[in-house]
Amino acid sequence: MSELLFRTLVCFHKVFPEDQAVPVAVFDALAPLWAGRETKRAHLKIRSWITALIQCSLAKGNLAAGVFQHDIVRHFVITRHSDEQLKALQQRVLDELLAARPSSGFTQTSHMTEGSLEKYVSHNLWWHIRGALGDAAPPMSLVDHEDRAILESVALALGKGRIETTVHVWVEEGRPLDAAKLAWVGSMLASRGVISSAAMDEFVFLAAGLLAANASDATVEFETNVLTKAFSCDVSV
Repeated sequence: MSELLFRTLVCFHKVFPEDQAVPVAVFDALAPLWAGRETKRAHLKIRSWITALIQCSLAKGNLAAGVFQHDIVRHFVITRHSDEQLKALQQRVLDELLAARPSSGFTQTSHMTEGSLEKYVSHNLWWHIRGALGDAAPPMSLVDHEDRAILESVALALGKGRIETTVHVWVEEGRPLDAAKLAWVGSMLASRGVISSAAMDEFVFLAAGLLAANASDATVEFETNVLTKAFSCDVSV
């Protein structure tokens, strides 16, 4: 097996969620990372390497319908790398996927094309965010992202308890606006069915309360969104 093919095998089995069909659009987006940014037609090289893995029974599926990992190979590859190595790779993958953002953004709709990069990001980016963060707090570049799909992914990666803890820590550190933005992200867990509407309301009211004493001209749009949602939550109670 060539060095490049082996590197593709390692990256493939370390990076993606278990039992997840990875569409070719994702491999194309990650091609510069794996094949090298100076490689011409990098996406074609990656496609050929993934096809070779399938032919060698080191991966399952096909490029048309999606490629799956072998559980045994996945376990072997992961156990041969440290937590820090896995985090570093997930961070590079996360950066690459975000860099592949369409001009219209990563949309969050029920009509996304099957096998598209947008649908993969909507459903699975949380996995890469969680892997890249480890135990660290999320960067504001993610918490303050303009795309709803990314914000929901941040919420899923952290989970309710971790968001609550981080909000508290940021308030104690004198970062109330950042804490308000993270609480707002936490409310989006309801959109994924992870928390109840009552728990969503708590996040929204928390964000509104933090903004009340820390709003400025720079936060008008955000404040309007939060207060509008808080009003609707209050009316529905």
